[in-house]
Amino acid sequence: MKIALNSGIIFSIITFSLVSRLILAQDLPKVKIQIGNNGIGEQYGKTLITAELSTPSAKDVIIDFNVTGTATYDKDYSINFLTKNQVKIVAGGNGIGNNSNQLPYGGKMFIDDEKTIYVSDTRNQRVQKWTYGSTAGSTIAGGNIYGGTPFGSRPDQFNGLGGIYVDSEKNLYACDASNFRIQKWSPGATSGITIAGGNGSGYGSNQIRPSDLKLDSEGNLIILDRILGTADFRIQKWNKNATSATTLVDFTNNNKFYVTGFYYDESTGDIYLTGDLAPVINYAVIRCPKNNPQNWEVVAGGNGFGNDLNQLNLAIGVQLSRNNLFISDFRGHSVIKWALGAKIGEVVMGTRGVSGKTLGFLSLPNGIFIDKYENIYIGDEGSNSIQVKQIQPQIVIPAGKTSASIELFSIDDTSIEGPDEIIKLNISSFLNCQIENDSLFKITIQENDFPDTDKDQISDHLDNCPTIYNPDQKDVDKDSIGDVCDDSDGDGITDDKDDCPNTEKGKSVDKNGCSISQRDSDEDGFMDDKDLCPNTIKGQSVDKNGCALSQKDTDGDGVFDDKDKCSETQTGKKVDLDGCADYQRDTDGDGITDDKDDCPTIKNPSKPLINKLTDLELASSAGNAYQWYLDGKLIAGADKAFLKVSSAGVYSVQLKDEKGCKSPMSDSVIILITGTEEENKGISIYPNPTDGVINIQTTFNFENIGSIQISDIRGSIIKQFKLNSKNQVMDLSDYPIGVYLLVVTINGEKHIYKIQKR
Repeated sequence: MKIALNSGIIFSIITFSLVSRLILAQDLPKVKIQIGNNGIGEQYGKTLITAELSTPSAKDVIIDFNVTGTATYDKDYSINFLTKNQVKIVAGGNGIGNNSNQLPYGGKMFIDDEKTIYVSDTRNQRVQKWTYGSTAGSTIAGGNIYGGTPFGSRPDQFNGLGGIYVDSEKNLYACDASNFRIQKWSPGATSGITIAGGNGSGYGSNQIRPSDLKLDSEGNLIILDRILGTADFRIQKWNKNATSATTLVDFTNNNKFYVTGFYYDESTGDIYLTGDLAPVINYAVIRCPKNNPQNWEVVAGGNGFGNDLNQLNLAIGVQLSRNNLFISDFRGHSVIKWALGAKIGEVVMGTRGVSGKTLGFLSLPNGIFIDKYENIYIGDEGSNSIQVKQIQPQIVIPAGKTSASIELFSIDDTSIEGPDEIIKLNISSFLNCQIENDSLFKITIQENDFPDTDKDQISDHLDNCPTIYNPDQKDVDKDSIGDVCDDSDGDGITDDKDDCPNTEKGKSVDKNGCSISQRDSDEDGFMDDKDLCPNTIKGQSVDKNGCALSQKDTDGDGVFDDKDKCSETQTGKKVDLDGCADYQRDTDGDGITDDKDDCPTIKNPSKPLINKLTDLELASSAGNAYQWYLDGKLIAGADKAFLKVSSAGVYSVQLKDEKGCKSPMSDSVIILITGTEEENKGISIYPNPTDGVINIQTTFNFENIGSIQISDIRGSIIKQFKLNSKNQVMDLSDYPIGVYLLVVTINGEKHIYKIQKR
């Protein structure tokens, strides 16, 4: 035994020595940055920035640049690089679980200046730290399991982990919603300390249920406070070392706006909130100005819900950067960039309204962060990942290669000449290499001297008509060619003297620049060669083809527009003398068009009302005959005024009068037969009511359980999934307070559960 032990010791020493030599032999390669030209002209100048390695690397080498200076990016110059606007996964993307390389929901996040990613992992109640370029994260707060669950109230646990923030000293600040506190974790700490709240639930100034937060430059906390059990919320400012907060925005007793996320703009003191405008579903971003926060205004969305570019579809996160709002639109599966003051936004990540888990698509994006370099980070629930869109210039040297370049080029300068402009590039971060030379580089955009052919004191390269004297540079049509040089039709007469500037090429013209084909016989404003009705009576209004109402039949039904009371009849439809088809008439005035009215000349019965007598008995308003429906399907034999309910679902009723005329279908009534552990031994759902997290526990085999859907009380599906665990957790923390319906299909039978989110 002693010999074996000694042999083992000797072997260990040899191994250590060998590893040391290998490490020395495999030092990170050195990289040298070179600039092709340190000075370029302001017109069409360009230069290469090249990175050269001392030896090839086994991994991709990445060098990121921060660009500053007196020159303006995308105005005076631009940069082409391989990864420009590319999207990649930088954390997670390995499914749901609690491994170090997994991020179940994407979630809220914070990115520091070193591109370290901090992620709020709500499923595992932990904060994960992913260093730049890493393939796995490490837990720096929470995630401690006691009694089989990571949820708890100990100083080293969270219960309802929400938004996070990291200061310049790497201290972590985390929202601990269900413990009604904000915890501060110092670097390397094994537990947190409470710096705000911790006084239970309520409306007191020392009470909070924090959902998200930001730390201002003075160390004060700005907190999104969702008050437990209500639709109320407020924005609280908790000064450093204080024992209570002051209210910045108060939405208690609120019935106008239901918040889902926020952003605090410290430069102005304004607060931006995402949410739903009452009383109907109408998603928007509002701005609460610092001086009068209750006088808020809609700055994005507010046009219902959907995937049009003037709409949002359940926005959850928002951040302001350079006068642009960046919005994570959860059910729109995209990131929207919305300039302040604009009426519509533009899609900058994902495909609008299309869910996908491959790059180029997003699936239920939630957390969002714009770093100091304008890179866009998004937490994507569907792919369980953090993705980034690369905006910051970078050089990527592929593994096995020794060099790569990016191109910087000037943009043609049309402004009045001034002093030379400077571009400064400094290396902000790098991976898998060592930087050999200085990390700051300067490039000068040099002003050039040009001749002035027409002697109007404007250089030819800036002159919109360099051959004809025009010091005022007048350009009414804004085509960048001076009016004195414009000859749109090429007839030899400049536009400022041409009465017919659109003459066809090759046509003979008079001294005014007009050809014979440009006459207007009926003086309706249209030249004869383009007038479809050249004999219009003078004084009549005409359309874009030169025709009056008495000369055209827009819908082709044989009735001219001036006599057609239904001028947009569908092609092929039979019409009456007024030009109207059945689907455009309502003869009996009962609100049902003739083509759909079973009694077009007699008013149909009014839409019936359903009264809920008991949980399992419905009654219709009075009628002559009745027919009940379940989930849109006729219920055989259900033809009485009263209906006893036997199963859960959506019920409606239709009436007939004594003449057999049908009423419109009634509004639907949802009947819930709530499942409990006593009623169904095979599945249980708890806790209910819930603060956000729900456990679904089953004894059934997975093949017996179909898809699970959760919808709001209006019936809109907000989540659909399959069970992959006998005890699965579902998190509703980021959804508004209210009632939700959970539909579980077991062995082909539908079970509906009502869940109260408080």
